[in-house]
Amino acid sequence: MKVIQVAGLSGSGKTTFIAGLIPYLNALGATAVVKHTGHHRLTLEEGKDTTRFFTEGAHASSGVDDEKYVLVVREPRAIEVLKMLSAMDIRFAIIEGFKSWALPRAVIGDLPAGKGEVVLTNPTPEILVASLDRFPDFFTPEGLARALRSDTSPAALFSGRWDIGDDRSWREVYHRFSPIEKEVQQAALAMPGAVRARVHLHNGHLFGGSNAVLMAVGADSPHSAMEAFSALQDKVTRGLE
Repeated sequence: MKVIQVAGLSGSGKTTFIAGLIPYLNALGATAVVKHTGHHRLTLEEGKDTTRFFTEGAHASSGVDDEKYVLVVREPRAIEVLKMLSAMDIRFAIIEGFKSWALPRAVIGDLPAGKGEVVLTNPTPEILVASLDRFPDFFTPEGLARALRSDTSPAALFSGRWDIGDDRSWREVYHRFSPIEKEVQQAALAMPGAVRARVHLHNGHLFGGSNAVLMAVGADSPHSAMEAFSALQDKVTRGLE
């Protein structure tokens, strides 16, 4: 899932830009928006059962109709929303606001220097779409598995994550990981059982937590998928030593 942060001062035109960007991204894949409401607390519609359940203490309350569902969760962290969106197989997540988050960002209007790298300034939607490779990816194991399933439709699929427990810099880990990613995919193709694999390096510096490797492996049977996952995990581990 590609994460695209759009930042700018109040009244700069962020919302208008995002509204114009959504159709361009939707043409490439499912798109979601996560908006920081700042100091304005979200209000729930009075008199509705879902509101009552939430105010009575439910950790989450959801209402579902024939077109959509609404979910309210007691978790005020945007990273938890990204985890949910990845598991839903969302391809593009637009983050509006959250200026304190150190993500690569597109800036609308004039914004004082912040923590994140400024990738684009006052872009058009077309320019941003042409620059998507400059924005980071975020996955959960479930999201990576769904992305693999949508590409290959394996009969059996395993996914997992393991932290990289050392003090190496992100740059060093990334350069060591880049060739491993291609090697794992090639090794999977050479295995019996129609094995396919996807691996992803979680950037703890950007998204929190430790640097970690995520991997999803699919095959035509549970036995083939399990054996392939174990062998490919060993390959990644040895490559990062």
